[in-house]
Order: sequence, then C-alpha cells, then structure tokens
Amino acid sequence: MPGTLNVAIFQSPASLIGPQQRLAWLQQTMNANFGKEWDLIVLPELFQSGYHIGDKIPKFAESSEGVFANAVSELAQKHGTAILYGYCERQGKTLFNSAQCISKHGQIIGHHRKLLLPPSFEGQHFTPGTNCE
Repeated sequence: MPGTLNVAIFQSPASLIGPQQRLAWLQQTMNANFGKEWDLIVLPELFQSGYHIGDKIPKFAESSEGVFANAVSELAQKHGTAILYGYCERQGKTLFNSAQCISKHGQIIGHHRKLLLPPSFEGQHFTPGTNCE
C-alpha cells in the first residue's frame, strides 16, 4: 500500500554477550522472517553491546563505520530493509551512547549521540553528544 511504512521492533534477549552473539541473533531472527516486507527494523538502545554491562563498554566500543556497522549493512542489503540500532561508539578515547540507521542499500543514513545521560551507568561510561552531530 503506497504511503505505508512497515516497521518491525525487535527486542533481543538480555543474556546475549557482546556484538558477535547479538549479530548472530539478529541474523537468525531476520532469516526466520525472510520475505517479510519491512521498511525498517528498530533495535534497542545499546543493542550492539548490551545495556548494563559496566566495564565491558570500552571492549565493545567501535567507530560508526566499524565491524558491527559493516555487518548490519550486509544484513540490511540482503533483506532489503533499513536497520536502526544502538551501539557503543568510540571516537578516539571518547565513548558515546549512539544510534545509527543503515539504509536498505547498506549506507549510513542517520546517526545520533545521546545528549542527556542519566547519572548512573550511562553517566559513568559515556560522554554526552552535542546538538551539532
């Protein structure tokens, strides 16, 4: 139907440890739903690493064009759908709680660094973004 946006929202198991397990889960979930005509798949905040993982954050952090982004790009192209996901972004020594959207053609079409961080877990590990990113 023209003018319709088909969005799927996925919630991953909290027990998945690290980017590789999370990518494997995403690939399996997408393959199990192959042929569904989704325009966009939305994944949780910090999907790439897991949310409350403490000191493991630096281990899993990577650039916006890192290994995880490349794998998501391949999945987006294979399934013909855009994918929005949260991840631990590293820029030099600075870490951000970021979200990124990959188009169905595998290109980065949106990126955002969280502006307001709660004082506990997030505030201890991440730097707030700015409005001009």
